[in-house]
Amino acid sequence: MSADTPHAGQTVGIAPWLPWPLSASAAWTEPVRAERLAVFRIGVAACLIFDVAYNYAPETLAYFGKDGLCDPTTFAWRFQGPRATWSLLRGVGDGATQYLALSCWIALTLWILGTSFLRLLFVHKNPPAQDRTGVAIFLWIFAFVWYSASLWSQMIAAKDISHLAWVVPLLGFSASCLFNTLDVATRLRDPDHHIPWMKLLFAMLTSMACVVVGYLLWEFLDVQNLVVDTDNLDETAWWLRALRSWQEDKLLLVMSMSAWIGCGVLLLLGYATRFAAIATWFLSMSFASANPYLDNAGDTIRLILLFYLMLCPCGAAWSIDALFRRRTGPVYVYPWPICLLFAQMIFMYWMNGLYKLFGETWTKEGTSLYYVMGDVVLTRFSQKSVPLSQEVYLQITQMMTWSILAWEVSFPLLVIFKWPRRFALFAGVMFHLGIFASMELGGFVPYALCMYLPFLPWGEFSRSPRPSEPPPL
Repeated sequence: MSADTPHAGQTVGIAPWLPWPLSASAAWTEPVRAERLAVFRIGVAACLIFDVAYNYAPETLAYFGKDGLCDPTTFAWRFQGPRATWSLLRGVGDGATQYLALSCWIALTLWILGTSFLRLLFVHKNPPAQDRTGVAIFLWIFAFVWYSASLWSQMIAAKDISHLAWVVPLLGFSASCLFNTLDVATRLRDPDHHIPWMKLLFAMLTSMACVVVGYLLWEFLDVQNLVVDTDNLDETAWWLRALRSWQEDKLLLVMSMSAWIGCGVLLLLGYATRFAAIATWFLSMSFASANPYLDNAGDTIRLILLFYLMLCPCGAAWSIDALFRRRTGPVYVYPWPICLLFAQMIFMYWMNGLYKLFGETWTKEGTSLYYVMGDVVLTRFSQKSVPLSQEVYLQITQMMTWSILAWEVSFPLLVIFKWPRRFALFAGVMFHLGIFASMELGGFVPYALCMYLPFLPWGEFSRSPRPSEPPPL
């Protein structure tokens, strides 16, 4: 992949350290037009919205609710140690999400304190940059609130409210105060230092509210205080329902599904893009883990693509966020997310090809597609509806089987050079379109085709192409 050489404009995103020979490759280092990531974001979001609204949302309660196909007790074994499976749908009291929230809270606390302290010490030398995305403090708040609520949920279930109900939130409040102190101290040393007052104030107020809630729980529900009998709690109370598994509450489950679609819409429009990408990935992973038997390879690809969108500035162009920033001139991004996606494609096709080499129906007999096309569960039409003799039909499917195998096995070699690379990518698009026309595989084909979107010259649609800019492929 060649890079679009920037002439005038702004380059956004993070330029990570790359080892040799990646650091010497223009494909990994030279910025490219931001439209490539933008169309990638739009394609993935559009496929997700249609997929969720059409396949999941109408049967939310049947697929994920209590007494349905995904009763919380059915897959409880998946969320027990030493497994690391987690799902937000299991509620704040689930052990897996509790450990995840605690790990994220500790890591983010150390990250924010470490960078703030270094910025204070080296404010006039070479201080670390501030969080340009603004996501770290919000992730800290989310992890802190989730872990605090998980403690409350487990204490109420065990009918043993300890002092940790308010001590842990107090630690969070102390950390938020320390965040403010370090930023104010840095401002005193450097008048140009920007303090995100609203974010820091929100963190303080949230942690303070958790301290109050934890203290009230300890004061009124503690067995020793005997103010409120834990055996006679109102099971329909909204706060008690929120602390339990969301799959047991129809309203919370429907709200989670609505939030999944809503975050997909935000991602499509490019509004609060970073938050939308992170939230969409978390919700996608949660629903996939809650009922793994619903998903196929397409849903796996969806999670991979959303993970890349979380890491890259996909809202730098063709988004509401870009309109608010009012940048002048073209916008460029560093190409490492696109290169990682390309490497993902190479390994995906190549490993599939290597695996198929061990099957006689793919190599010696060449009858794999013949048998697949005879499966009425997968195909869109019956073999008998094809106006060909059985012998001719077998020969055609054999040629297709061997052609696909040769393309997948040779894919890493084909993409090394320019013209073979274009042929390999074009063959990949035709391969997926052929699958879509002949088989019913859910969202596999649309999500797979989204991987090809960043490799088209979308930047040329925004202005006249310049002769000195090489094409993307």
